[in-house]
Amino acid sequence: MVHRLCLAHLLALLAAIATAADFSAGRLAYESGDDSAALVEFRDLAEDGHVEAQHLLGRMYGHGQGLSGDLGKAFEWFHKAAQQGHPIAQGNLGMMYSNGWGVPKDFTEALRWHRKAAEQDHPPSQAALGEMYSNGEGVPKDPSEGAQWFRKAAEQGVASAQAMLGMMCF
Repeated sequence: MVHRLCLAHLLALLAAIATAADFSAGRLAYESGDDSAALVEFRDLAEDGHVEAQHLLGRMYGHGQGLSGDLGKAFEWFHKAAQQGHPIAQGNLGMMYSNGWGVPKDFTEALRWHRKAAEQDHPPSQAALGEMYSNGEGVPKDPSEGAQWFRKAAEQGVASAQAMLGMMCF
């Protein structure tokens, strides 16, 4: 029994090492602009549930990197990563819903996804919430709540949030 447990742990460790190596190779290819190699590495990992590979595959579809741009596919991969708690993917879904990119414009869904990301200190989503509250998009207009979200984003260096907060204070 002990030998089976040790073998199972060893196999799991080897699989984790192989996954990490595949992701590292994909990330290196992605960062160096070799989109076709990145796509090869990320696709299988993403299908196996690797959250960062899902997010990056969503970006590749969204920007048409190494394949034709497809906002529907970008949405699918962002959604898979967002459901696993990936804040950037959650923010990307918020932007897609806010702007109607690949999905119908839906401020309620935009608010939901931006809030999930903002609560994980994702600055662009904090700024987006500031804008939504300031303009009354998906929520009752509440400049005070908007300023609080702009302040959080501004403190993390988001220039547009700094500008909006400054204009609100003026």
